[in-house]
Amino acid sequence: MDLRKEMAVLRDQLQKREEEEGSLKAEAEDLRAHVRKYVGEVKRVEELLAQREAERDELLGQYRRLSEEVDSAEAFGRKMEAQVEPATMLKSTCFLH
Repeated sequence: MDLRKEMAVLRDQLQKREEEEGSLKAEAEDLRAHVRKYVGEVKRVEELLAQREAERDELLGQYRRLSEEVDSAEAFGRKMEAQVEPATMLKSTCFLH
């Protein structure tokens, strides 16, 4: 009878351990799924950041080109003013005489 009780206790322990193992396997699979989802989100964020960086670089390039155009236009304007100034002075001198 002692052996039967011990056998029943061992069976109960085995059943509990098998249940725990099943629960742990389910938990491990759930964690794997969360990790996969997290990795996917990280990839998505990295791609978004790379896209934003490319857009930023493009905008900076546009800004540089526009700044160069403004500088060039201002230099051209100063050059034209310098060319017009002597003619204006000559014109005003002619009208005075």
